[in-house]
Amino acid sequence: MSGLKGPGHGIKQHVKISNKQRGAALLVFFILVGIGVLALFAGNLNVNKTQLERERITRLALAQTKDALISWSAARGDLVSNARPGELPCPDTNNDGNENYPCGAGARGRIPWKTLGIPEPKDGYGETLWYAISGNFRKRTVNNIPINSDTKATLKVYAPDGTTLLTPTGSEAVAVIFSPGPAMAGQNRNAAGLNTAANYLESTAGRNNATTGGPYIAGTKSSTFNDELVFITTRELMTVVERRVAGEVLNLLNEYHTTNGYYPYPAAYNDPLCQDTGASAYLTQCYSDAAKCRGRLPQ
Repeated sequence: MSGLKGPGHGIKQHVKISNKQRGAALLVFFILVGIGVLALFAGNLNVNKTQLERERITRLALAQTKDALISWSAARGDLVSNARPGELPCPDTNNDGNENYPCGAGARGRIPWKTLGIPEPKDGYGETLWYAISGNFRKRTVNNIPINSDTKATLKVYAPDGTTLLTPTGSEAVAVIFSPGPAMAGQNRNAAGLNTAANYLESTAGRNNATTGGPYIAGTKSSTFNDELVFITTRELMTVVERRVAGEVLNLLNEYHTTNGYYPYPAAYNDPLCQDTGASAYLTQCYSDAAKCRGRLPQ
């Protein structure tokens, strides 16, 4: 009767089939879980990749705009114009790309990209960069302070704690450039709020980037603050300006020497006609003084 199987055989076979089914179900379950985890991971990767790209675009826009401002400033002026090397353009306060001149000390608005002759600088969220200017580096007709290596900048920038100065005394900024990022809660960036700084720049740690003249803050990003900024110090600006001016003066002195066989006497340092404190186009009566061997460059 070896061909006959007992009743237990069917039970055992059923148990084996049930175990196989449970194993297959578990396998399918783990596969589905794995697919979900991979999808979540891939989604996070895409989000992170997008965010990193936005940050890259923002950093590049800030750096390029900083370079453009320095280059524009260093190229200003010639022997017959009212412009001066070292001066900066007024901000754009009506979003047309041009500077809105004249402007007050500490004026703030968007980058005047048409005035600078550059493409419109936008951050990683498509917002045009903003900009503030130190009063002592405005144009001559609204600022009669001479612009030279001793000119003091006035804009202060604080670290995220709101108390540590990134621009310590003696190293204040001549300009601050802002990336406003995406709109935060309560900010109105439609036509009605288009040119209101508070709709683009935020405050944190007791410092408000929407304040005219500052002080400003390079704060930590949060649910209520997402500004990024860079600034230009006097040293950064004047190093380039000095190089341009020194080269031009050297050429003029060499031309004078070639024509006359000698260099000119300097003008007296305290000659009021040699002190650039007004809005005149240039100094036409700043003459050499034969009694001086040291002084100002004569006109």
